[in-house]
Amino acid sequence: MELKYTLKLYIDNKRIPTKPYILNTLGNICAGFFEELKEIPEQRKIVIFFNEVNKLDTIATISSEDINIELKKFVQILMKKTIFGFISSLNDIPSTFPDSEVKIEYEKH
Repeated sequence: MELKYTLKLYIDNKRIPTKPYILNTLGNICAGFFEELKEIPEQRKIVIFFNEVNKLDTIATISSEDINIELKKFVQILMKKTIFGFISSLNDIPSTFPDSEVKIEYEKH
């Protein structure tokens, strides 16, 4: 299977290994959100970061090189629930999830 994305998943700064099918599926979920964000130029590395809700008012941040994308609160919640729903079904997820910090590094091929 040819991968469509380079994608790395981190939970609490620990890399979570995933199979190609999972990478492509999670990549497609992320791509769906990114297509609506006109601020992100194509073919750039994009980082999504989800922090603990109690730490900051911001739930999700998206950045690409020197660009930080501001998202409305309902969009942050929608992204977190969608992506965390997918991640929660994976094996080897720490017991601290979903109260963990999650980072996804995404780059389309």
